[in-house]
Amino acid sequence: MKFDCVAYDRSGKLVEQVVDAGSASDAQDELIRKGLYVTEVKRRRAIALPPKTAATTSSTPLTALRSGKRTRHIAEYCRQLSVLTATGTPLVEALAAIARQCADPKFTVVVEQVRQDVEEGSTLADAMRKHPSEFDAVATSLVAAGESGGGLDEML
Repeated sequence: MKFDCVAYDRSGKLVEQVVDAGSASDAQDELIRKGLYVTEVKRRRAIALPPKTAATTSSTPLTALRSGKRTRHIAEYCRQLSVLTATGTPLVEALAAIARQCADPKFTVVVEQVRQDVEEGSTLADAMRKHPSEFDAVATSLVAAGESGGGLDEML
């Protein structure tokens, strides 16, 4: 079966691909092995089929857990923070700049809270851990490793 897939690469660039796999989970796993953040996997339909109904709509477990909007926010956040920290911008200033540029008001509040926690002395990873609905364990672990190893921009 063929699946239309939407994902983001490590730099935050949108990747749209058709994957030939036995199931949506297999297609998703293939993209994850390539280092992509999967936001959508849909079975490709033949042109002669009627329009999709709610009964035929399926989503993969990862897609259900990680909405495309959330994944885009995380990818954009990490990419921007990586660029800003690599250029020597202080972390608190970088987070303030990201909050100002964020288009989603809910995510802006999260970034502002992370900035405030960092300003008050928390590590970035600890500040992000306070928002598990936005930042998963993998993201916070990578940030913690980058902070402890001195390569935060690379880990982001």
